[in-house]
Amino acid sequence: MRLQVDAMLRTAALVGAITLLTACSGGDIVVKTDLDESYVVKESAVTEIEPPIESAIKNHEKDIKSRQNYIQRMSSESKKCARETILSQADCDHIYLVGPAYREKIKTSEEYIKVLKEAAAAEKPWFLQIKYRPIFIDLNGQKKAMGYVTLTCFNPNVENMEKAKLAAALGETFEDVDLSKAYYSAGLKVCQKYAYKDGDVFAYREAKKSDESKESD
Repeated sequence: MRLQVDAMLRTAALVGAITLLTACSGGDIVVKTDLDESYVVKESAVTEIEPPIESAIKNHEKDIKSRQNYIQRMSSESKKCARETILSQADCDHIYLVGPAYREKIKTSEEYIKVLKEAAAAEKPWFLQIKYRPIFIDLNGQKKAMGYVTLTCFNPNVENMEKAKLAAALGETFEDVDLSKAYYSAGLKVCQKYAYKDGDVFAYREAKKSDESKESD
């Protein structure tokens, strides 16, 4: 969690350093690389996604139930071991019972559910998710459609620690966001244009190949 908060602070510090972005006609976004290549996000290619809060909560609830069932099953196995073998109950417990780290994962999932419910109940959205497919233009002017990108744009009015918890609860991360890279810079501008004008923290995720094929069908 500390790493994610630190990453947010680094991201915010880099916002003012982006100078390679220019506007395209029709409201499109263009970011130039240091080699004069371009990443283009066309306005017509940007769509807002339904917030995955409910599905994320269900996934965490399912994970909690699965872990609780496993703990109960291992407890039964430990008692059976002591009953049917020459081993002591302490020895059987050592073999079968889960450690504190396993139980801690249940606690973490419970905390994730709590922050997701807080986000769902908030008067103003804590985050918005946006999908688009950028175009890369090389030095020869050749255009190539890149993979689909999903951005999780965080409300700048939400505290950094809450953003970090929410990102983790959603299965997203912003630790790797580096605004010196053109595609991340484009992502920031997409968030600022379509989600939060003053936003400076976002998670960037490229779709898997299987997801891309579904989108193109």
